[in-house]
Amino acid sequence: MKIDITCGHCGTTFKKEVGHINRAKKLGLGLYCNRKCAGIARRVNRTQEEKKEIKRLYDIRYRENNEEYRKSRMQAYNSSPSGRAMQKRNRDKFKESHAAYVKTPEYRKWKHEYDQKYHAKKNFGDFWEAFLILKEIDKEIEPEILQVRIEKGYYNKSQKRKRLWNSMQRTLNKHYGTPYKE
Repeated sequence: MKIDITCGHCGTTFKKEVGHINRAKKLGLGLYCNRKCAGIARRVNRTQEEKKEIKRLYDIRYRENNEEYRKSRMQAYNSSPSGRAMQKRNRDKFKESHAAYVKTPEYRKWKHEYDQKYHAKKNFGDFWEAFLILKEIDKEIEPEILQVRIEKGYYNKSQKRKRLWNSMQRTLNKHYGTPYKE
């Protein structure tokens, strides 16, 4: 036995069996005249931002659940000839823009600070912060110490000795041949 029902999407009337109607009421589903109306009615209208957020959260869960699988696939790809070729193409594509970026003052400042921290951690371990503070104190005191060294004649003594030695060697080589090499 069929009963006239109105479509939940477009509003047209159509005939449907009583069993279908009862099942839809029991499950809380709508009744539609055809598959097209049913598909359109089930759509969830979301904005692009909502879709992006849902995808972002899905990607995070996927990465957490499949970390080992993704890592093994990536290692296999990177060690394959096509993976190495892709890496080279990517390096070549961004080479010029990276070279320009490296020359910017912001990058140079960041890199200088990064290198200082890296070498301090490597050489001084847990005391790296103390070393950096001591280095800053030395920068403050250095001009005064340098002035004192210059006044007392301590500054560049080894360099003066080296220059004197080299000039003596040149003089000896000029007069007696070349027994000594610089």
